[in-house]
Amino acid sequence: PKEKCFGVAKAGQNDCANDAGIHSCAGQSKVDNDKKEWKYVAKGTCQKAGGTLTAAK
Repeated sequence: PKEKCFGVAKAGQNDCANDAGIHSCAGQSKVDNDKKEWKYVAKGTCQKAGGTLTAAK
């Protein structure tokens, strides 16, 4: 199983819409490790990779 992991996607490699509503499609992130961008990772690996399971506020 996979889970959403925020803050680990490289620019242009996010899996879907930005949590802040800035864009609505995959691959549109502008900067590396944006805390509002997410990508799917294997369950249990997000925090080990430096990410979080919830978006930054």
